[in-house]
Amino acid sequence: MDKLVSVFIPCYNSEFFLPKLFDSLLNQTHKKIEVIAVDDGSTDGSQNVFDAYASKFKASGIDFIVIKQVNSGQAVAINKALKVFKGDYLTWIDSDDWLDLDALRAKVDFLENHESFGFVRTDVAMYKYPDYKKVIGLFSDTRDFKNTNIFLDLILEKNVYFCPGGYLVKREALLDVLPEKHIIESRAGQNWQLLLPLAKKYKCGYINKPLFSYLVRDTSHSHSVVDLEEKINRCKVHRNLILDVIRSLGLDIKYYEALLDKKYENTIISLCYKYRNLPVLKQQFKKFKVNSFKSYCRLFVLSIKNILS
Repeated sequence: MDKLVSVFIPCYNSEFFLPKLFDSLLNQTHKKIEVIAVDDGSTDGSQNVFDAYASKFKASGIDFIVIKQVNSGQAVAINKALKVFKGDYLTWIDSDDWLDLDALRAKVDFLENHESFGFVRTDVAMYKYPDYKKVIGLFSDTRDFKNTNIFLDLILEKNVYFCPGGYLVKREALLDVLPEKHIIESRAGQNWQLLLPLAKKYKCGYINKPLFSYLVRDTSHSHSVVDLEEKINRCKVHRNLILDVIRSLGLDIKYYEALLDKKYENTIISLCYKYRNLPVLKQQFKKFKVNSFKSYCRLFVLSIKNILS
């Protein structure tokens, strides 16, 4: 298959993890690849890894581009890569994850044979750092990936995932929805900005194989927040980012605001219950004017526990 796949890798202090990802790219059964690594202001030995693999990529016929930037976040890194990529297809991968050897070939084959689809996803295998040998589960264990119209699923975080290396996107589909090759820049990430415009217009296929591996790390960006207030603030940032993307698509913002308010109301109340924080839970009830029976049960249970303690 003579189609070029561009692989974007935003990375920050990923010296330890990059070799496994780079090796998985070197060993792909689909050989026509360009790798665009955007170093987001790393202060570790990431440059040494880039230097060590430059000759390996060259020997394999893989174009290897390294872009440096002051630490600005993944969305800014993606915008840098979007300006220079040449591929017929593209994917973007977190630097601590890696691909099955047949991942790119299988996804390119799918999209070549399904013209009406703009992008495709696969199942994902999960590993718990530092054990790289034992699979702790598949994303399909808790998600149903049959739906091909995933716009609402992405907004509601239902039966989708946000580890982007599981997706592959057609170049023409991406340029159709992002003709300026630019996404909204936010420290909250980059996935909604790329996936929502695609999902609004194009179907997403599914390959029922775990062709991508996701490393669960307690110290990673997505798992490092431990404070309740910080988690609530992150919910607010995510809500606003999603609304910004929806607004950029020219959609009815009030309809989606209502959906997101309900989603994050449930999320924040669940967090308060999980953290056993009764004062904050009561504040959230007043703020949201909650009418969910499940939420009232949580408030009741936590109040009883507070009295008994």
